[in-house]
Amino acid sequence: MSFVGVRFEEGGLSSYRQVFLSPAPGASTGREWADKLQSAPLRTDGFSIAWIDSSVTKVEGNQIQVDGKIKTRFAYLVQVAPITLRKGSLLVARGQLTEGGFALGALKDDKWHNQVAVSQSGKFVAAVEILEDGTFVPMITNSTARDGIKSLFTITEFGILEPAPSK
Repeated sequence: MSFVGVRFEEGGLSSYRQVFLSPAPGASTGREWADKLQSAPLRTDGFSIAWIDSSVTKVEGNQIQVDGKIKTRFAYLVQVAPITLRKGSLLVARGQLTEGGFALGALKDDKWHNQVAVSQSGKFVAAVEILEDGTFVPMITNSTARDGIKSLFTITEFGILEPAPSK
């Protein structure tokens, strides 16, 4: 599992100030992903919220908002129903982190498959690469330095960026 954070300068290629990407080992990362991650339409069909921590999480339309002190630093906040994904797919969240932090990830067979943490405030794109074909459970968890810290963030877009078809 790897964690990569790239900060883009104001007026740069991206309207997002930060891109967080958890790629496959040896994958090509960097600015070539920026345009695709910030603007490509995300697949949302088949996405269904299975569970939320309703004490701090609200889901309205396509937006997920978390606002509150969370008991534990890695508490589960949102669980999506299982979805079948192809190797190379990216689980993508776009939004704004104001305070605290969170992790975006995917479980496979009840174990963490891959995840990325977002911890710097500002507008973000977070992406987690799916490393093999299979059925996954997309998750959003708290990710702060210690228990009881407030997290405040809004995910405005959440979905899948599919890999190019094999030739």
